[in-house]
Amino acid sequence: RASIQIWLREEVIDGWTEGEGRRKRGHPFLYSEIAIKFLAAISQIFHLPLRQREGFVKSLFSLASLPLPVPCFSTLCRRRKKLKFEVFRVRREKGEGMGFYR
Repeated sequence: RASIQIWLREEVIDGWTEGEGRRKRGHPFLYSEIAIKFLAAISQIFHLPLRQREGFVKSLFSLASLPLPVPCFSTLCRRRKKLKFEVFRVRREKGEGMGFYR
Protein backbone atom coordinates (compact mmCIF):
# COMPACT_ATOMS: atom_id res chain seq x y z
CA ARG A 1 0.00 0.00 0.00
CA ALA A 2 1.07 3.52 -0.62
CA SER A 3 1.13 6.58 1.56
CA ILE A 4 1.51 10.25 0.76
CA GLN A 5 4.04 12.30 2.65
CA ILE A 6 4.45 15.99 1.93
CA TRP A 7 6.91 18.26 3.67
CA LEU A 8 6.57 22.01 3.51
CA ARG A 9 9.42 24.11 4.81
CA GLU A 10 8.59 26.69 7.46
CA GLU A 11 9.27 29.60 5.09
CA VAL A 12 6.79 28.14 2.59
CA ILE A 13 4.09 27.90 5.25
CA ASP A 14 4.84 31.42 6.50
CA GLY A 15 4.84 32.87 2.98
CA TRP A 16 1.82 30.97 1.65
CA THR A 17 -0.46 34.02 1.51
CA GLU A 18 2.16 36.73 1.29
CA GLY A 19 2.41 37.13 -2.44
CA GLU A 20 4.75 39.60 -4.09
CA GLY A 21 1.73 41.61 -5.16
CA ARG A 22 1.35 43.50 -8.37
CA ARG A 23 3.49 46.38 -9.43
CA LYS A 24 0.69 47.61 -11.65
CA ARG A 25 -2.75 48.82 -10.77
CA GLY A 26 -5.25 46.35 -9.39
CA HIS A 27 -5.75 44.12 -6.41
CA PRO A 28 -2.58 42.45 -5.08
CA PHE A 29 -2.26 38.67 -5.22
CA LEU A 30 -3.50 36.81 -2.17
CA TYR A 31 -1.39 33.65 -2.71
CA SER A 32 2.36 33.57 -3.22
CA GLU A 33 4.05 32.24 -6.33
CA ILE A 34 5.33 29.21 -4.41
CA ALA A 35 1.77 28.31 -3.38
CA ILE A 36 0.62 28.31 -7.01
CA LYS A 37 3.68 26.29 -8.07
CA PHE A 38 3.04 23.75 -5.32
CA LEU A 39 -0.55 23.26 -6.44
CA ALA A 40 0.48 22.99 -10.10
CA ALA A 41 3.06 20.34 -9.17
CA ILE A 42 0.45 18.35 -7.23
CA SER A 43 -1.74 18.44 -10.31
CA GLN A 44 1.04 17.18 -12.59
CA ILE A 45 2.18 14.42 -10.27
CA PHE A 46 -1.27 13.05 -9.46
CA HIS A 47 -2.91 14.00 -12.81
CA LEU A 48 -5.71 15.96 -11.16
CA PRO A 49 -8.04 18.45 -12.85
CA LEU A 50 -8.46 21.89 -11.29
CA ARG A 51 -11.42 21.26 -9.00
CA GLN A 52 -10.14 17.89 -7.79
CA ARG A 53 -6.74 19.41 -7.05
CA GLU A 54 -8.37 22.04 -4.84
CA GLY A 55 -10.22 19.41 -2.81
CA PHE A 56 -7.20 17.10 -2.61
CA VAL A 57 -4.93 19.81 -1.21
CA LYS A 58 -7.63 20.98 1.22
CA SER A 59 -7.84 17.40 2.50
CA LEU A 60 -4.05 17.16 2.83
CA PHE A 61 -3.88 20.39 4.79
CA SER A 62 -6.77 19.29 6.99
CA LEU A 63 -5.07 15.97 7.79
CA ALA A 64 -1.81 17.77 8.55
CA SER A 65 -3.62 20.38 10.70
CA LEU A 66 -2.25 23.20 8.54
CA PRO A 67 -4.48 26.28 8.68
CA LEU A 68 -3.59 27.33 5.12
CA PRO A 69 -6.23 28.51 2.65
CA VAL A 70 -6.30 26.88 -0.78
CA PRO A 71 -6.99 29.04 -3.83
CA CYS A 72 -10.09 28.32 -5.88
CA PHE A 73 -9.74 26.62 -9.25
CA SER A 74 -10.19 29.84 -11.25
CA THR A 75 -7.33 31.53 -9.36
CA LEU A 76 -5.13 28.49 -9.97
CA CYS A 77 -5.94 28.49 -13.66
CA ARG A 78 -5.23 32.20 -14.17
CA ARG A 79 -2.03 32.31 -12.11
CA ARG A 80 -0.62 29.03 -13.46
CA LYS A 81 -0.69 30.31 -17.03
CA LYS A 82 1.66 33.16 -16.11
CA LEU A 83 4.28 31.05 -14.31
CA LYS A 84 7.16 29.33 -16.09
CA PHE A 85 8.61 26.32 -14.31
CA GLU A 86 8.99 22.57 -14.63
CA VAL A 87 8.36 19.87 -12.07
CA PHE A 88 10.93 17.14 -11.70
CA ARG A 89 10.86 13.95 -9.69
CA VAL A 90 13.67 12.61 -7.56
CA ARG A 91 13.69 8.86 -7.15
CA ARG A 92 14.75 7.53 -3.79
CA GLU A 93 15.02 4.07 -2.31
CA LYS A 94 11.71 4.30 -0.45
CA GLY A 95 9.75 6.75 -2.56
CA GLU A 96 9.86 9.82 -4.71
CA GLY A 97 10.41 13.47 -4.04
CA MET A 98 9.62 16.48 -6.17
CA GLY A 99 11.22 19.82 -6.83
CA PHE A 100 10.92 22.80 -9.15
CA TYR A 101 13.00 24.16 -11.99
CA ARG A 102 12.62 27.84 -12.71
